[in-house]
Amino acid sequence: MDTNSDAQEPSPAKGSGNAAAGNNRKSMPWLTIFAWVWVFICFTAAMGVILEGGILAPLFMVAMGLLALPPLWRQLAMHGYGIPAWPRVGITFFLMVIFPSSPSANSIDEETAEVEAEATEEPEQRVDPVAEKLALLQEKIVQNAVIEMDRNDYAKTYAKLGEAQFDNANNLMRWAAIAAAESKQCDQVEIVDVSDRATRSELQWFVDCKNKERFQIKQAQAEAAKGKYDPDATPQQRKAAKQVAVAEPKSARWKNFNEAIAVTACQSLVRSAMINQGSFDTAWGWDSEKNDDTGIVTIQQDFEAENGFGGTISSRYHCEVDTNLAGRITTLKIREINGWRDLI
Repeated sequence: MDTNSDAQEPSPAKGSGNAAAGNNRKSMPWLTIFAWVWVFICFTAAMGVILEGGILAPLFMVAMGLLALPPLWRQLAMHGYGIPAWPRVGITFFLMVIFPSSPSANSIDEETAEVEAEATEEPEQRVDPVAEKLALLQEKIVQNAVIEMDRNDYAKTYAKLGEAQFDNANNLMRWAAIAAAESKQCDQVEIVDVSDRATRSELQWFVDCKNKERFQIKQAQAEAAKGKYDPDATPQQRKAAKQVAVAEPKSARWKNFNEAIAVTACQSLVRSAMINQGSFDTAWGWDSEKNDDTGIVTIQQDFEAENGFGGTISSRYHCEVDTNLAGRITTLKIREINGWRDLI
């Protein structure tokens, strides 16, 4: 019967699919071999890119591999979803063409190139801030400002200091210049020489700057400059150098000195020594002299006062103020007929 014959008819979808797959395997075995080789290449390449950190490229490679994977397309063909081999080959070539030109691929390639360039590039040399500061200080020292002493030319200095300190004075002379150059009040170091105050127990140098500022650099200050900037300085020397203040010019000792207050203090003491204090009268001006080395200010001023007989006498006082002792008056005397009389 027609109904029986209709019931026994096989399913066209599955039957035709199996037949097609079988025919393909028999007619194109070389294509299957090529497909497996291609799958191996794509999957291997994808794994390599994944290990290097790639994301999008492995997806393209896996997709191209799946388009050729024989078991996948055999199963799809058995269920009626098969695509002939040649269209799949065409899609694969299409993916191979569009992938290198895609923005994502280009950005990946650029990033990879940058990473590789950074890896192969020689590491940038770091700038040593200490060496950089030393170079700036050395630029403030004019040529021939630092000249080491010769024993024959400095025979007296050699005899005074002895061999060890004489050599030490030469070795530290450069650092004495650096110690002065550290100060903003020195625009340019012009002269460096051993001071007359140098002894076998403590060296000293005078350093003259272009702006007429003079520095008296002590041995500890020169050694501190060396401890700060010498590349061969030990950690202990660098630590000790930080405890020494930056050198100041001799003029800096007067920054807190008020001459008018010092004159008033001198006048007050002279007045207190007068028999008739009310008769004490000073001239309008006074003479003063500042000693940058000692920090002592000498003030002299003319005055008039009554003596014990009621007569007016003209005289002059001499007053010395020590800035190292917070402006204390250390010497006070007045001029009389027979000479100077000490009040302090």
